Amino acid sequence: MSGQQFGSENVFTEISNQSSSAEGVLNLELDPFMKWLPHRHNRGIPKPTYEPELSTKVQISHGNYVSNHRLSESNKSFVNQLSTVAIPNSVQEALADPRWKAAMNEEMKSLQKNETWELVECPPRKKPVGCRWIYTVKYKADGSIE
Repeated sequence: MSGQQFGSENVFTEISNQSSSAEGVLNLELDPFMKWLPHRHNRGIPKPTYEPELSTKVQISHGNYVSNHRLSESNKSFVNQLSTVAIPNSVQEALADPRWKAAMNEEMKSLQKNETWELVECPPRKKPVGCRWIYTVKYKADGSIE
């Protein structure tokens, strides 16, 4: 145990003796396959991937693509409801539809009622913080619109 004491030079001497005797066992030659791997390059920003344009919206009738003969009645009504509601992509599209306009007015009234927002004049030479409307449709469990 004299060669395994911590803090003594014997531990390092014993390890170096073992590694030199095992030199024939540790063959560190590269595999021929590894020689052909290309070098890694980091060339900055990756190429953009395909992202569909959200501005082009096509109404698809799900009845042409989805078979609902095995669905329950509530799920059938839900699937049919999906194709009848158009979700707008902009405020202008939403304001053109009276139902979305009513929903926006209702949302603004509830924000003022809950004192979430307060409508005030903008100070001179200051820009207001922007906001964004996110349009979505909430469905109940039976498939009807909430």
